[in-house]
Amino acid sequence: MNTNDDQYNEDSDKHDNNQQMTRSLSVNDVYDHAEKTKEPLNYTTYLGLVQLLSSLRCISHVDPSDSRSPPVHDEHFFIIIHQVFELWFKAFLYEIDSIRNIFSNSSNVIPLLFYINLRLNRSVGIWNMLIDMLQHLDTMTPVEFLAFRDFVTPASGFQSLQFRIIEMKLGLTDGFRKSYKTDYFINTMFKGEQRNELKKLLKEDSLLKLVERWLEYVYDSTTSFEFLDVFKSSVESFIEHGKKQKIVNGVDIETVKTETENMRRQFSSMIDPTEYKKLLDTQERRLSQKAMLAALMISLYHQQPCFQQAYQMLGLLMDVDGLIASWRHKHVLLVQRQIGRKPGTGGTGGFSYLHQTVNEKYQIFIDLFNISSYLIPQRFLPKFFGQLAEPANLLSTLHVIPPQQVPIIRSNPRTVSTRRLKIFVLMIMAQALTSDIEVINDLSFNQSSTTTNNENKESITLIWFDPNIGSRQETEQTKQELRSINDFVIFFTEREECISFIQSIDKEKIFLIVSGSKASEILPRISSNQNIDSIFIFCKKRDRYENLMNEYRKIVGIYINLDDLCESIKDQISLFNKQIQVFSIFDQHQTSTKDLLKESAEFLWFQLFNYVTACLPRNQQAKQQMIQICKDYYRGNITEMKHIQEFEQNYRSEDAIRWYSKQSFIYKLINKALRIEDIDFLYIFRFFIGDLSQNLQHEHKKILLSEEKILNVYRGVKLNKQEFNKLKENQGKLISTNGYLSTSRRMSSALSFAVKPTTRTDFIPVLFHIQFDIEQVDKNIIFADIHQLSEYPDEEEILFDLNACFQIESIEEDESLQIVKMNLSNEGQKITKNFIELTKQETEELSVSIVFGRLLCDIGKYDKSQKYFQQLLNDSHDEDRAWIEFNIGRALHYKDKFNEAREYYDRAHDRMMKTEPPRVKDTAKVLNNVGNLLYRQGKYNEALDYHQRALEIREKYYPVGHADVAHSLNNIALIFDHKGKCDEALQYHQRALKIREEFYPYGHPDVAVSLDNIGLIFDNQGKYDEALDYYRRALKIREQFYPSGHVDLAKSLYNIGKALYRKEKYDEALDYYQRALKIRKKFYSSDHVAVADSLYNIGNTYHRQGKYDEALKYYEWALKVQEKLYPSGHVDIALSLHTIGLLLDNQGKNDEALDYYQRSLETRKV
Repeated sequence: MNTNDDQYNEDSDKHDNNQQMTRSLSVNDVYDHAEKTKEPLNYTTYLGLVQLLSSLRCISHVDPSDSRSPPVHDEHFFIIIHQVFELWFKAFLYEIDSIRNIFSNSSNVIPLLFYINLRLNRSVGIWNMLIDMLQHLDTMTPVEFLAFRDFVTPASGFQSLQFRIIEMKLGLTDGFRKSYKTDYFINTMFKGEQRNELKKLLKEDSLLKLVERWLEYVYDSTTSFEFLDVFKSSVESFIEHGKKQKIVNGVDIETVKTETENMRRQFSSMIDPTEYKKLLDTQERRLSQKAMLAALMISLYHQQPCFQQAYQMLGLLMDVDGLIASWRHKHVLLVQRQIGRKPGTGGTGGFSYLHQTVNEKYQIFIDLFNISSYLIPQRFLPKFFGQLAEPANLLSTLHVIPPQQVPIIRSNPRTVSTRRLKIFVLMIMAQALTSDIEVINDLSFNQSSTTTNNENKESITLIWFDPNIGSRQETEQTKQELRSINDFVIFFTEREECISFIQSIDKEKIFLIVSGSKASEILPRISSNQNIDSIFIFCKKRDRYENLMNEYRKIVGIYINLDDLCESIKDQISLFNKQIQVFSIFDQHQTSTKDLLKESAEFLWFQLFNYVTACLPRNQQAKQQMIQICKDYYRGNITEMKHIQEFEQNYRSEDAIRWYSKQSFIYKLINKALRIEDIDFLYIFRFFIGDLSQNLQHEHKKILLSEEKILNVYRGVKLNKQEFNKLKENQGKLISTNGYLSTSRRMSSALSFAVKPTTRTDFIPVLFHIQFDIEQVDKNIIFADIHQLSEYPDEEEILFDLNACFQIESIEEDESLQIVKMNLSNEGQKITKNFIELTKQETEELSVSIVFGRLLCDIGKYDKSQKYFQQLLNDSHDEDRAWIEFNIGRALHYKDKFNEAREYYDRAHDRMMKTEPPRVKDTAKVLNNVGNLLYRQGKYNEALDYHQRALEIREKYYPVGHADVAHSLNNIALIFDHKGKCDEALQYHQRALKIREEFYPYGHPDVAVSLDNIGLIFDNQGKYDEALDYYRRALKIREQFYPSGHVDLAKSLYNIGKALYRKEKYDEALDYYQRALKIRKKFYSSDHVAVADSLYNIGNTYHRQGKYDEALKYYEWALKVQEKLYPSGHVDIALSLHTIGLLLDNQGKNDEALDYYQRSLETRKV
C-alpha cells in the first residue's frame, strides 16, 4: 500500500513510471502571474483546473493481462485522496513558512502573535480535514485495494517530498527518528532540485528552534521579575501545603514523606540546571531550560495581558502537534487494516515501520505538553510584575502593524504613523487596566497578599474572609488601613481557598477577620489550627453572633464598625509582639556536642550567632543593602515606607536601641528572622544587629559600674498549654529565647501583660521572675537598661542580648497565675566555649564564623550552611577563603551534589597550596573529603589514592595519635574491605581503633564506628561470635552518647541482627532487625536504601522460619523501595526478584515463581 511514512525501496528509481509519479512541484513553486493572464481570467483559468484535473491518471486494469481493460474502480478514489493530501500539505507549509518568517525577520514578535495564532488556527483546521480524509479511505476494503496494489508498486508514500519538508521545518531531527535518517531519504530517494531543497532546509532554523529562541527572549526580557526564584519559592509553599493537607486527611506519614520527596524530585528536573541538563543529554527534552521556564511562566501567568496571545500560541502549537500525531496513528491503523504486516509497496516495512512513528519522539513540541507536569495552583504564586506586563515599554520596542490590515511579512516591518502607534498603545494600556480589575479573591491569590512580596517576613498574617466583600475601592481603602497596622494582609471570597491557605501556613500566626454570616461555616474547620492566634467577627448586628464567643475561645470580639475593629487588631498585635517568644532547650547532661538533639542544636545556634555577628562587616554597603531590601518588601505600605525613609536619612549607630524599641519594620523583620532562623535575612540585617549588640554592650557597662548587686526583672506573658507544659517538663535545664528578651524592672508592668483581661480561655497567664547576682554573671552575657533610650520609658525595660541563657529553678501557682522563677546562667557561655574549642581541636579552624557554618551543616541544615558560607565568601578575609570554599563543598557533598562539591574542594586545595608558605597540613582535610566523595561515586582506586595522600600528610604534620589520623586509617580500611582485601582492612581498622580509644578515654561515637567496622570484617569471615562482641561494644557506646531513636543505634541493632541470623538464631535476629527498622523508618524517607536493607533481611528471617506469607510481604515491600531507588538493571532488584521466585517455588507456586525468575534474569541482562 502507498503510505506517507512507508520506507523507500532503493531500486525504485529504476522504474520509469516512478519518476513521473514522484515528480511534484517544489513547495516554493508557484504559477507565474504573467502565464496565468495570457488566457481570459475565469474560474477555470484562475484555479488552473485543466492542469489540476488532468493530473489524475489511473494505471491499473481490471484484467491485468489485458492493458485495454478499464482501471480498477477504487484506484480513482485512492489517487484523489492522495492528491488532496498533497494540496493540503502545501497549504500547511505555506502557513508554517509565514510563521517562520515572522519569527526570523521581526525584531519583536509580541505584536504579531495575533497573526501567528490566526495561521496556527488555520493549520489546526487543515489537519482536522486530513484526519477526516483518512477515514474516507476506510470505505475501500482490503480486497478492493489488492486489486490495484501491484500496479502502483514500487511507488511509496514515504517518497512524499512535502511530508519530509513538513517534518524538517517543524523540527523533527535525526536524534528523534527511530530509523531511516535524513541522509537516507535525501540521498537515496530524491534527486536534482528536490534533493537540493532538502539539503538547504538542513541549514535553516526549524519552527521548534525559532520558538525556543523567542521563548528565551521572553524569559530574558522579564528582568524585574526573577521567575526562577519566584517559582522555587512557590513550589516549596505548594509542596509543604500539600504535605500538611495529606497529614490532616489521615494519610500515612511515610507515604506523605515518599510522595513529598518524589514531588521535589519532579520539580527539581525543571529548576535545577544540572538535572535539566541530564534530560537534554538523554533527549528527554528538546527545548533549553530557559525556554521551558519561559513557557512555564507564560502558562502560569496566562491571564496577564502580555502573555495571553503567547499562551494561545503555545496551545495551538500543541494542537497542531497532537493532530499530526493523531493523523500518524490513524494512518498506521489504516495500513494495518488494509495490508496487515505485509511490506509496503516499495518493498518496505509497512506497518512495522509506521508503528515506530506513533511515538512521542515524533511529537515536535512534546516539551510543551510536559509543562503541565510543573503547574501549580495560582494561589501559591505572587502577582506578575515583570517588564513585559508594563504597556509603556511597548512604545520603544514594538513595530506595530495596524489591526485592520493583514501584514505582509518583510525583513523590515513597514513604518507606522505616530498617531496609529499611540492609538495601538493606548488600546493595550486600556486592556491591561481593565484586566487588572479583579475580584477580591483573585487579587488575594494571584498576589498572595496585598504586599508586593509573596513571602511574609513578619510574624503575623492578617486574613479577611467574606464572600460579600464590598467594592474594589472600598477594599483598597480597607487594605491600606490594615497594612498600616500589619503589613501582610490577604482577602478571600472563596471559603475552600481560604481554608487551604490557612492550612498551608506554618511560620506565622494568623489573625482572622470573618463576617458574622459566614463564621459558622468556616470556624468549625479551622478554629483548632494551632497557627490561628486571634479571630475577629465583623458584622452589622452584634447580638446575633454573641453565642459564638462561648463556642470558639480564640474569638477576641465582635465589631460593627471598621475603626473599632482596627483598634482591637492593633491592641492584639501589640500584645502579641510583647509575648511572642520561642524557647530553645539545652540538656547540659548530653555528653556529645557532635550529635545534638534538635533543640540543643538550636540553642547552640543562637549562642554562636552572637559571636558571628561581631565578626561580620558593617559598612555603608551593608546598610544600603538592608535599606533597599526593606523598601522592596514594604513597597506600597505608606506607614512603613515613612519609617524606612526616616531611618535612611537620620540613623546613626548609637540609635540602634531606640530604633529597635519603636516596634516598626526593623523590630518585626529581625524578630521573625531570628525566630525561624532565616539565615539570608539575618545576614542582610548584619549591619543593624551588630550596631544593636554594640549599643547593648555600652549600656551593659553602665550597670556593671553602678552599685546595683542583685537584679530582679519580670516578663508577663500568656502561654498556651503546650508551651507551658514544655517549660514544666524542662525544669532544671538551660533555656534561651530565639531572639532578644525584653523584661521590666517593674513587676506591675509585667503583670499587666500576663493578666490582661481577655475573652480567650485557652491561655495560661505566666509571670517570669528572673533574679541574679550581677557580679557572678559572665562578662560576655549582655543585658542593658534601655528605658532612657526606649520609645516606652515607663516600662523600665531591661533587654537581654541573644546569648543570654537561663535555668528554670521552679514553677509555682499563685491565684491562677503561674510564676516561673529563673536564674541567669553562665552555663550557656561555658557550653558554647567548649563546643568552639572542641570543634577547633578537631578542625583547627580558628574562625568562629567557620564554626558557626559547620554547625549548620552538622545538624542537617545543608542549604542554610551553603547559603551562609556563600554570603561569607563575599566578605571574607584572605586567610578564611579556603576554609569557606571547603565548607561550601562540604554542604554540597552532604546534599549528594558531588560534581559541584568537587569543584569547591579543588578551589580550596588550590588556594591552600598557593599561599606562602603552602598550607600543606590543611590540605589533608580537603584530600580526605575528596576521597570520601570518590568512594561514594564508586571510584575506589582514586579514592584510595586521595586517602593515602591525606594519611601521609597527617602522620607527618599532626601529633602522634591525633584523631584525624584515625579518620584516614578508617577510610583506607573501608576501601580495602570493599576491594575484598580483608586482612589489610582489618589491620587499618585496628590501628584506627587503638588511636581513638587513646584519644577518647571516656568513649566517643568514633570509637563505636571502629568497633562496628571490625565487627563487619569478622562477620564476613564467618567469625560470628567475634563479630557480635564488637557489635555489642559499639551499641553500648552509642547508647551512652545518643538518645533513644537515634539513627546510629539502628546501625548497631541491624548489625547484631545480621550476625544472629547467620548463627541461625532467627527469633533474636528478628527482634533486632525490627528495632532497627522502626528507627530507620522514623529517621529516613520510606524509599531509603537502609529501609530497603532492613525489609529484605526481615523477609529473609521469616523465610528461614518457614513463615512464607510474612516473608513475601517484606520481600515485596523491599522490592518496591528498590525500584524507586535504583535503575532498572540494578543487582539488588534482580536479587529481590530471584529471592521471591525461590519463596514461591518453595510454596509450589511454579508459574508465579517462573515469572519472577524470568524478571530477575531480564534485570540482570539490563
